[in-house]
Amino acid sequence: MIQLAAYTHDEDGWGRQSRGFAEALNCYERTKLVKLGRRAGVARSLWERARPSWTDSVGITLGLVEYTRVLGTRYRVPYYIGETTRIPRHRAYFLRRAEMVWAASQWGRRVLEANGVAADKIRVVPEGVDTRIFAPPPAGQRDTEVFRFLCVGKWEERKGTADLIRAFLQTFHRDEPVELVMHCGGTAPMHEIKRKIAECSGTGGPRVVASEPVSLPKLVELMQRCNAFVLPTRGEGWGLPILEAMASELPCIVTDYSGLKEFANEDNCFLVRVESMVPVNDPKQYEVRFEWGEWAQPDLAHLRSLMRFVYENRGIALNKAKRAREEAVRLWSWDRAAQTAMAHIRELRAGGRR
Repeated sequence: MIQLAAYTHDEDGWGRQSRGFAEALNCYERTKLVKLGRRAGVARSLWERARPSWTDSVGITLGLVEYTRVLGTRYRVPYYIGETTRIPRHRAYFLRRAEMVWAASQWGRRVLEANGVAADKIRVVPEGVDTRIFAPPPAGQRDTEVFRFLCVGKWEERKGTADLIRAFLQTFHRDEPVELVMHCGGTAPMHEIKRKIAECSGTGGPRVVASEPVSLPKLVELMQRCNAFVLPTRGEGWGLPILEAMASELPCIVTDYSGLKEFANEDNCFLVRVESMVPVNDPKQYEVRFEWGEWAQPDLAHLRSLMRFVYENRGIALNKAKRAREEAVRLWSWDRAAQTAMAHIRELRAGGRR
């Protein structure tokens, strides 16, 4: 029996990740997806009420590794998906004491090692994407009257959303048939997102559009209506919306850094150079009482040049997007992720460690 504990929102990346991973694991062994509450006390009582008795049960905490202490399973596996170079002490404590720790990427493995987790207990378990759902438009044609760049990601410093809008406005003028669609739901309400977009956009420039929260089918339709994906992120533990855009055959412009490099490269994406590494600075999302280390500052001039290149060289961009789609289908299925995870679970149950 496997229990996957995750703090998820219904239609955000965490939700899609936890559901996709749990469904794939369930094909190999009975897997229960447990939604963690907002407070540790909620999670603790939930797990203590449902403490299993079988001796080979495995509990996996997705992202929220500090909750491993409340898992009622024989084996407890924290699956760390962080975005910064430093791991706060309260999380590192549990990671260092776990029998096995999973990272989503080789970059994540290096972060764990740099924060004191023993190399011989770290395993890499990639995420995946459902390429049957995230796919190109059925007819193979996208809207051509207006070229739409799409950004999917929470409105926060880490995602570089404000920088993206400013770069877009500096790249295109109002007479060009181009717009930027900001799908930035999550923790902020829509009226606040629209206000922030208006503050960044001002008046007189090309169109920047706020996309309302939508169901999964509507998100797929949104990707199929757009012409390119762009996210000047400062750091990703994995970057699921990027992989979903690649599976949807969208040319992707993303930062050349962090966990996304597991699947994004110069052959299948347009990579924005890193200008420098800077201290993490976002008090709303990263509590100032903890040390978070650094993340990347993308080169915004290079971001602008890549957006212009993709807009003016659509055939070249589409060829790269087709390679991205092919690789997503061949290499990054949820089934492949589940097979990798099951191999490590068998190793854990056998008492093995490299």
